[in-house]
Amino acid sequence: MGAVRLALCRDDSPHPSIPSPEEEGKKQGRKMHHQPSTARSWLFAPGDSEKKMTKAMEGTADIVLIDLEDAVATENKPLARTMVHDFIK
Repeated sequence: MGAVRLALCRDDSPHPSIPSPEEEGKKQGRKMHHQPSTARSWLFAPGDSEKKMTKAMEGTADIVLIDLEDAVATENKPLARTMVHDFIK
């Protein structure tokens, strides 16, 4: 099976040069609910560490990816899935 990752995009861009999804959508005449493709920083965090997921979301990365595959030991994957589910609720 391929890598399983969850991308969490920020609603607010910390970089003034990157338009918000709403601003970009208005220009194109539609509502947008995703991060613009000009995101400059991506931060990967392991899905089996609530501390690291929280720290990643509190940072300034444009996109945070919660990794459930490469960064999580095989025996911790079931627990990580539950932790990520609870974290993004």
